[in-house]
Amino acid sequence: MKNLLCAVVFLALFSFLASCSHNVREDLDQTVVKYNDLVRWNEMGAASMFMPERLRDDFLARANSMGNVRLIDYKIINVRYDEIQKKARVDVSIEYYLLSNYKAKKILATEEWAFVEEHGVKGWMLMSPMPEMK
Repeated sequence: MKNLLCAVVFLALFSFLASCSHNVREDLDQTVVKYNDLVRWNEMGAASMFMPERLRDDFLARANSMGNVRLIDYKIINVRYDEIQKKARVDVSIEYYLLSNYKAKKILATEEWAFVEEHGVKGWMLMSPMPEMK
């Protein structure tokens, strides 16, 4: 009887933990899509909210310095999720052109994401800078 009770408690705990990690993974997927959509549509102020405060100014400065850049497409290629560390590496393909020469270019970049708490709010934050496009 004691073993049965332990098994039931273990299964309940395992189910709870699995559902929590599933929600964290779903949150990652939704966050990455929202961020990349904002970047694709050049909404850099809103996109900067997906990173910690300490990185926002640098992100906005880099975005402002890319006034000559026009994005054609921003695609998520692959997501590698580390459930234990609650971190992720997201490979993206960025197609763009420079207004100065109108020649399309394509780069592959990796975004580093982490599930963090900032100001009492938990969520996924982008921890890597935007790649240079020149």
